[in-house]
Amino acid sequence: MSIRTSRLREYLDVVGDALKTLDTASAESATVAIAEAYKRDSAVFIMGNGGSGSTASHAAYDFNIAVSGKLKKRFQFVSLCDNVTTLLALSNDYGYENVFYMQIKDVLKKEDVVLCISGSGNSENVVKVAEYARSVGCKVISFTGFDGGRLKKLADYPVHVELHDMKRAEDCHAVLLHAMARSISEFLEKDAC
Repeated sequence: MSIRTSRLREYLDVVGDALKTLDTASAESATVAIAEAYKRDSAVFIMGNGGSGSTASHAAYDFNIAVSGKLKKRFQFVSLCDNVTTLLALSNDYGYENVFYMQIKDVLKKEDVVLCISGSGNSENVVKVAEYARSVGCKVISFTGFDGGRLKKLADYPVHVELHDMKRAEDCHAVLLHAMARSISEFLEKDAC
């Protein structure tokens, strides 16, 4: 079996180019929103489907363990993707479009932040959370690809990757979350929080 190196290089170049052309102002604003949530002891709820769900789980680890381990207090970073039993029960009883909404309904506080990841920007269960979060006065961060869909329009801080390729958009989202975690960690350590 032979895999052409040029195909690998092409894939990586497209991801790299998308990251280079990203609107960093929106990513920086989202980063500040997460740091401010930490400072005021607010929670950050994160979710996504499929690969985006894996990215959400990974980000929760990064903030709760890797970043918090160097600080005086812990982040309250909650992935709504991580309890399989809850997801299955909610899907069965309330429909898959409600698996995230039912977890935060009546739990979300006004000062909390919701980080919604959807490659298409149109995942109904993620969009529903963004709509609910806005209705209770929470700030919404969105990570999207393609044209950003409905989610991009709902977000206070839309972080949009201009790619019409789900895998490459997901790659960019993971890199961005790592960069944000590093930036927030360095800022909060310097600020001695």
